[in-house]
Amino acid sequence: MWDNNFEIGEQVKVIDDNTVGVVIRTSGNHVWIATESGFDEQYLKHQLIRHESLHIPDEFFSNSISPTPIDSTRPIKPIETPVVDLHYGHLDAYDKNMPKNRILPMQLRVAERACEEALAEGHDKIILIHGKGTGKLEAALKAWLDERGWKHYDADFAKYKLGATEVELR
Repeated sequence: MWDNNFEIGEQVKVIDDNTVGVVIRTSGNHVWIATESGFDEQYLKHQLIRHESLHIPDEFFSNSISPTPIDSTRPIKPIETPVVDLHYGHLDAYDKNMPKNRILPMQLRVAERACEEALAEGHDKIILIHGKGTGKLEAALKAWLDERGWKHYDADFAKYKLGATEVELR
C-alpha cells in the first residue's frame, strides 16, 4: 500500500483517467487539484497517485497557489448526493396505527427537513424517493418544491425508475 498524504504543490494523476494536476488544497480525505487544463477539481485521496513526470511551468504556481489561509468556515462541497426515501414504512416515525390523513404531512416534513440538512451540509442536490403509488406524495412534493422555487426533475431512470425526484437546492 502506498502513502496517499498529498502536499500542496505535489504533482498527481487521477487513477483510471488521464487527468493530471497539482495539489492546491487538502482537507481530511479530500484533495483539490489544478489540472493542466486550468480547472480546479476535487477528488478523494484514494482516487489519486503521485505523478513525478508531470511538468508544470513555475509561473503556474505563482498564479494558482495562494499563500493566504483557506476559509475553514466555508463548507466543503460533498461528493455524494443525499438520497431520502419518503415511503412511510421507511421513516423513523413509522407507526402502523397512524391515521392515513396524517401520513402525507409527515412525509412532507421529512422532505423539508432533509432538504434543509442537505443545504446546511453544502449539498447542491438531493434525491427524494416518493415511489409511484397513487401519485399523491409526488404531486404534493412537487407543489411544495415549486413554492420554494427549487428546480426539480425526475431522477435517473436507470437508478430510480419513475419513483424519485432530483432537486436542485441552489
